[in-house]
Amino acid sequence: MTLITNPAICSYGIDVIQKNLIAFRKEIPGVIQSRDLEYVHRIRVASRRFARAIEIFETCYPSKRVKNWLKDILQTTRILGQARDLDIQAHCVKEYLQNRSEKDTRSGVKRLQLRIVQRRLHIQSILLEELDRLEKRKTLQKIDNHCCKLKRNNGEAVPIDSGSLYEFGHAAILTPMDEFLSYDEFVDQIEAVKELHAMRIAAKMLRYTMECFTSLYTDGLTGYLSIMHTIQDHLGLIHDCDVWQAMRFKFIEKERRRSEKYYGNDRVMERLLPGLQAFFEDRQKKRVETYNDFVIYWDELRQQHIWDNLRTDISINPCLM
Repeated sequence: MTLITNPAICSYGIDVIQKNLIAFRKEIPGVIQSRDLEYVHRIRVASRRFARAIEIFETCYPSKRVKNWLKDILQTTRILGQARDLDIQAHCVKEYLQNRSEKDTRSGVKRLQLRIVQRRLHIQSILLEELDRLEKRKTLQKIDNHCCKLKRNNGEAVPIDSGSLYEFGHAAILTPMDEFLSYDEFVDQIEAVKELHAMRIAAKMLRYTMECFTSLYTDGLTGYLSIMHTIQDHLGLIHDCDVWQAMRFKFIEKERRRSEKYYGNDRVMERLLPGLQAFFEDRQKKRVETYNDFVIYWDELRQQHIWDNLRTDISINPCLM
């Protein structure tokens, strides 16, 4: 790994990392106290931004310690992702039940709801253990101390109007942008489940990278970030629907085995199956609708040459204008 010693780049990186560290820490008490599901949502996003900032500027501070810190943050992010995914599933099932009054379909969905709640409670205990581990390892404190030490070593703050910093930001954004756009060929393939999921992950990477460099641009890249947010919403819902379909037969079979073990037979499935089948079919229908909306939106972006415009805008150094 090539060491970057440019003070403009590294000083800027320290500020970005500390900003995201503060945002991450802010949500921890709410997650521990389980006051609101939004705490989990916000800290999950904050953890991804935090990890991405460390990844981008890691080359300013190459050391085994930095790699270990990043490993800790990513492990926490993974568990937060599991918790948030279950929160989304629970909300989806609750919303579905609120719009259904048929007794013959509610019992199966209520069983699904019960299993999601049980799983979420289990993940919450794992999440609390992970946050406690993070605290005991003093990972966040060590990262903050490291950044403060580098700030002292760098002396006075370095202005961000540095050509090298803009070149660094341009290169940092360009790499995930090219990765994201490499999935363009799969947008028109409704059956491309794995590729659209990978595109969703690439979209997140691009968005979080852009967010690290917003202060370099007069408009903060707000228009492009809004576009990326919309794309993530579309691809996220498509993925959620794909997850439902992937678990469909596994869930039904698992419930059948539970029933046989508990009751000695699976007759209860006659009561559960209509609702379960109706719910999963509803999610498949939602997947098709969301996919079609996404294709329309993507075509609009193509016609507007959004990605060419973004490529041009991030290559412009305001210092030279």
